[in-house]
Amino acid sequence: MITTNTIATFATGKRVQLHPGLDRWMMGDRYGDIVKITRTHVHVHLDRSGQTLRFLPMHLDPIN
Repeated sequence: MITTNTIATFATGKRVQLHPGLDRWMMGDRYGDIVKITRTHVHVHLDRSGQTLRFLPMHLDPIN
């Protein structure tokens, strides 16, 4: 299920989990830290691969 998160849900430096339906999640990149937020995308530095990739907010879940 795709979440209904918006850009306003996220803040730089917070932890997120990728949606299980994404290919990145299947490859083991499940968690990361937000490094940048633009008008339409959230840039996440992924734990496992070390890459920084951009995602739509509906493909991310914040971790409390």
